[in-house]
Amino acid sequence: MNVLLYGLVPTRLNSPSLKIRSCKSLEELKELTVVLSPDLLLVEESMADETVSLIFAEDAFCPIIVICTEDTVQKTRYWSAQGATSVWTLLDWEDKLSEHQSPHHVNTLEKEETSILSNRSVISDIDEETIVIAVGGICEGAGSTHTALLISNFLARTFKTKVALWEGGNRPCFRYLEYIQRGEVNKKSRFEINDVTYFSGIPSELAEAATDSFRFFVMDLGSLNTDAHFKLFNKAKIPILCASGAEWRMVELLQFCQKHSTTRQDRWKIVLPLANENSREETADCLKDRLVFSIPPHSDVYKQQQDSDQMLEGILSSVIHGRKVKKKFGFF
Repeated sequence: MNVLLYGLVPTRLNSPSLKIRSCKSLEELKELTVVLSPDLLLVEESMADETVSLIFAEDAFCPIIVICTEDTVQKTRYWSAQGATSVWTLLDWEDKLSEHQSPHHVNTLEKEETSILSNRSVISDIDEETIVIAVGGICEGAGSTHTALLISNFLARTFKTKVALWEGGNRPCFRYLEYIQRGEVNKKSRFEINDVTYFSGIPSELAEAATDSFRFFVMDLGSLNTDAHFKLFNKAKIPILCASGAEWRMVELLQFCQKHSTTRQDRWKIVLPLANENSREETADCLKDRLVFSIPPHSDVYKQQQDSDQMLEGILSSVIHGRKVKKKFGFF
């Protein structure tokens, strides 16, 4: 349960189900409200007027609880009229927050049971655990963003669930997607297209904190030329490495693997966008013990394409079971 505090300092909150962030400024409150989409926002009374105005101006749905020195009928009526959900007192707000139950937490298992399509299911040690998928390229322009978009829309469509997609590369383009799809210029750090929630222009820690309620968290890391991105890549449950399928560029992939020879690579899923089967087989022959896939041409990532779906099932096989992906579709 994500909770934002503004103008308040907790002294005795210790509930493991509460994930609390304190905002130091109105600007920080604005960003965190949009990005985290918190379950509750608690604000000290003297800061409540500007906070309520901000929330309504941003068109963000967030239950607001105003913390007052005393809870009177007049205060409750006033803040309810302003748009607040409730009024708590400074004396007992921490106790009330500890007792507060999140509807999402209660219904998590029921929702996940109904989110599985046909005979596919998701493997996870903990039912509520978010599955992290990292997509990175050996260089700029290797196809990580296109691959991440394909994967995110495939997961959302297949499992009928919300998917989070974070843009971590150095060449941001997510904010143009909403303009392309809807003709609207997007300036927010968080927005949705279909069942995929996009995060752009924020650090990975903040994006990760916002994805607790998502079944899948896909990271588009762009080029893996920094230690920070390479670390995120290897921490993911499914690390997907994008490289060129052109024969004359195979050496770049081999050099990348050699550079990171001390890193465990048998978990990597190596993806060659637009490569033909011959190129995939040649690459696979040079990279023993590593799965190599080729992704067919797929210009519109928002439209389903059967050959792409078959390939993605193979790439994501470690979290999908119930349907086998045949060898001819791109892995060995």
